[in-house]
Amino acid sequence: MKRLILLELVAAATLMALGCGGGETESGATTSGGGSTVATGSGSGGSGGAQATSSSAGGGATVGVGGSGGAIEPSAAVQTEHQLGSTTAPFGFYDYLPPGYNDGKSRPLMVFFHGIGENGNGTTDLDKALKNGPPKLIKDGKWPADRPFVVISSQWNGDNNCPSADFIHSVITWSVANYHIDPKRVYLTGLSCGAIGGWSYLGKYTSTEVAAAVLISGAGKGAWNAKGCELAKTAIWAFHGDKDTTVSPADDKYVMPLLMACPQPREDQQFTLYPTVGHDAWTQTFDLSAGHDVYSWLLANPKP
Repeated sequence: MKRLILLELVAAATLMALGCGGGETESGATTSGGGSTVATGSGSGGSGGAQATSSSAGGGATVGVGGSGGAIEPSAAVQTEHQLGSTTAPFGFYDYLPPGYNDGKSRPLMVFFHGIGENGNGTTDLDKALKNGPPKLIKDGKWPADRPFVVISSQWNGDNNCPSADFIHSVITWSVANYHIDPKRVYLTGLSCGAIGGWSYLGKYTSTEVAAAVLISGAGKGAWNAKGCELAKTAIWAFHGDKDTTVSPADDKYVMPLLMACPQPREDQQFTLYPTVGHDAWTQTFDLSAGHDVYSWLLANPKP
């Protein structure tokens, strides 16, 4: 048993040495700033170190290295690569299983969709999916262990297109079927092309699967034109930089006030526009440096 624990600690240290590194954003540096928020609600979150574990494919067991009073390692050790063809999933992806995942209890699911610069074949270039957002924070050991999400970060091979509504649907349905997931706490997030795809998904599937979505530097006018106030059945928090010249903030500035004006009952709708920020509105959102705890907000918005 002592030998097993020692081997696991060595493996965790090796992963940390190999896996931790700087990622790149789609459009360069972010100008930080709290932004202006039009909101109907918000939440607060916790913090803490990340506990290293090892995970198996599908909904497999996790083996703790640390624990109460034990060794704490960066959470890179629990983010596992699954290349296309290595599982039954029709995509390549990384999964993160929170500490204690194998206790049989259901967990909230967060599905993350990257930008167009991280499109790939799901195999040899799957590591592109780690360049931004939650998978980057997990890789860099900056993901608190008390965040309870199972995180699925898939790679889209879209020939310079954004992920389709049906692709996002396939990621969600496969993940719910293969992990211990609370169906009332399925959450969607994405940046740039991933956010555009997220809006497309909501425009087709509305609230059938997802309880809440955080969509950053996307464009939702097409979804609004398709569904109108039906979109408000899903809680949505949109973020954008007001100097974004890659994906104009015009769609978000048009759609979000309309969603917030939809009649009750509706789910929480929020819009944050960062002043002087360009396309990369996601770094300061996902690392919480802008002061908006999107993770606690997601958890505060389950399905009824």
